[in-house]
Amino acid sequence: MCGGPVERAGSKWRARFVADPAGGPGGPARSGAPRKITDEQVEALVARTLDQRPPTGDAHWSTRSMAQAAGMSQSAVSRIWRAFGVRRSSDRAGDRRPGCGRALVRGTPGAGP
Repeated sequence: MCGGPVERAGSKWRARFVADPAGGPGGPARSGAPRKITDEQVEALVARTLDQRPPTGDAHWSTRSMAQAAGMSQSAVSRIWRAFGVRRSSDRAGDRRPGCGRALVRGTPGAGP
């Protein structure tokens, strides 16, 4: 089957890639909604997690209490903590590992100044 639909689709893609190498698959255009949480909000959340105690007097922040204090969803707080290696104080037992500091936030591409 010479010149079938699959071959024509491949030639269309090759033509687009030759015309604009960045526009091929994996180029700059991405699907999905733009980010709603800014880098500054992420940095503030991590700093607050590490530097402040919850106003309820608990020993550590829960995702729910931090989400309420920061004005974002519990899922967003959980994803941010996981991305930056921030662990609850009961999990780290006084251990301040490099993965739990503000330096990580500033040193991560796309995570602020």
